[in-house]
Amino acid sequence: MRLAALAVLLLAGCGGASGGTDSPVEGNWVVTIGQCAEGLTFTGDNYARLVLCPDATSAALDLSEETGTFRIQNNLIVYTAEQTTCPATVTKVYNTPFSVSGSSLTLTYSDGVTIFARNLASGGSAVATFGCFSAGMFTPGPLVAL
Repeated sequence: MRLAALAVLLLAGCGGASGGTDSPVEGNWVVTIGQCAEGLTFTGDNYARLVLCPDATSAALDLSEETGTFRIQNNLIVYTAEQTTCPATVTKVYNTPFSVSGSSLTLTYSDGVTIFARNLASGGSAVATFGCFSAGMFTPGPLVAL
């Protein structure tokens, strides 16, 4: 749960321009998968997706990030990625079927579903190395424009 809390602390600083709060996905969402935490923040028409894992060789944290804009179209979140730490693996425009029920956000992928919990925590900071997770490895790298 420590990683989920750290991801939330990082997410608290993400997001973008002001916007309405009429989107059903507005806010911070987090899920813990194994030793890693994934977080999504939707603010106005901007989003940030973070994956935070302990470094395999040290006590540090590794972090991948993707930011951009989104829109809701029927039961889809349509993402337009603008920046990422994984430029070789990110699709510029993609969509994900979703549903919101109470404090849960369910995203449906071709290989299964991920259920995020709404997170109301705020504030804080953590130190992490930016980069890309791929094939079980982490490669340090900057956040770059697509």
